[in-house]
Amino acid sequence: MYGPLSDKNYDVTKLFGQLWEETLQQRIIESTQNQPDDDRVAAIIKCKIDDFLCRFPYHERLQLQPDAKDNAKALAARVLGNELFALPMEEKYLQALRYYNESISYSAQGSEARALAYGNRSAVCLKFGLYQECLENIRLARASNYPARLADKLNKREQHVTRCIQHDPPVFPDRVKHTPGKY
Repeated sequence: MYGPLSDKNYDVTKLFGQLWEETLQQRIIESTQNQPDDDRVAAIIKCKIDDFLCRFPYHERLQLQPDAKDNAKALAARVLGNELFALPMEEKYLQALRYYNESISYSAQGSEARALAYGNRSAVCLKFGLYQECLENIRLARASNYPARLADKLNKREQHVTRCIQHDPPVFPDRVKHTPGKY
């Protein structure tokens, strides 16, 4: 139907210009050329663009791949993140965070795998003193079917973060070293 996009970089403006020339321009010109009412012209243009957007084969044209969820890949990424998180080096926490993000992207919505990755990501946020982000990840973990057998761990982390928010000054000079213990 449509040829593949070239390997060169495409920006949105360039892509829209190409789509306009190939598909929309002629349809809109034909539909509006004898229309004296500007409001009617605007309604026709909107209708044509909406129809185009509903029917355009984006996946084929943009060579998009389906969003493949893979619990094995999600588990593998989370395990790598856990290995890095266990190391007592600041720079490893950021690498662990990347693996937890990868695990979230591979896991299905509402799955235990995603919930565990959110829970792990909340621990990284805590290590960096990102308390609001930690609480948000705890919320996401619970919303994603976090296992009851580990709920106590998440509850303790949430309580610790809440205490930190209440007692810490607004500036955290040494966030990573600030968090005592394992939560």
